[in-house]
Amino acid sequence: MTEILLQLAGEVVKVETRRNRALRITFDSQEEVMPEVRSKLMNCVERLGWLSFLPTTERMIDPLDIAGLPAIRPEDGTKTPAQRLRAVLHIAWDQGGKKGTSEDYYREAMEKIINHYKEKLV
Repeated sequence: MTEILLQLAGEVVKVETRRNRALRITFDSQEEVMPEVRSKLMNCVERLGWLSFLPTTERMIDPLDIAGLPAIRPEDGTKTPAQRLRAVLHIAWDQGGKKGTSEDYYREAMEKIINHYKEKLV
């Protein structure tokens, strides 16, 4: 099935950071959303896709503007080893009294891990 480019005039009204360094972005439409567009948008709930935002009211996004976007690799619910290690180190920082920032704790722990393995090299 060929997907069409869904476009709405809208305004970014809120951006929040998430624990995994992702973002939650909230948009408000600037005009009445027609039922067929609303239906297509509602069918996108919990689907993975690309979001493009052109901060202008002078033109719509041309499909050629976004041609060549890389394929999105759907998450299978597992984290990469690096994501797992970062999550474990964050919990260790949290349970250890939150001394300094989580990022500082992560960098110090990674330096210890790196030095541990560097000492084992011949």
